[in-house]
Amino acid sequence: MYTWGDDKFSVDDVVTNPYTGRIRSLVVERGDEHLGRWQTYSRDIARDYEKAFGEPPGRLIGIAIMSDGDNTRSKFTAWYGDIRLETDGVPTTTAAK
Repeated sequence: MYTWGDDKFSVDDVVTNPYTGRIRSLVVERGDEHLGRWQTYSRDIARDYEKAFGEPPGRLIGIAIMSDGDNTRSKFTAWYGDIRLETDGVPTTTAAK
């Protein structure tokens, strides 16, 4: 899971979910310097998974796009643009075995 963190974390930090060890977040942005502007990110999700969990990922079974402010009791508006998955030429059926 990718997250926009607060100033407690640095970009590329892996943060363990406080409620379950099955979820880890990788900080891709932090603070409020870039709020209110479109951002573009490109990530190697297999490499990021391995960084977070210490092993290669299995087959990709789903993607969720969400904004969540309940733990911080914050209100916000989030806009999402085009989201694209690419495999660098590896067939999608074998990209992550």
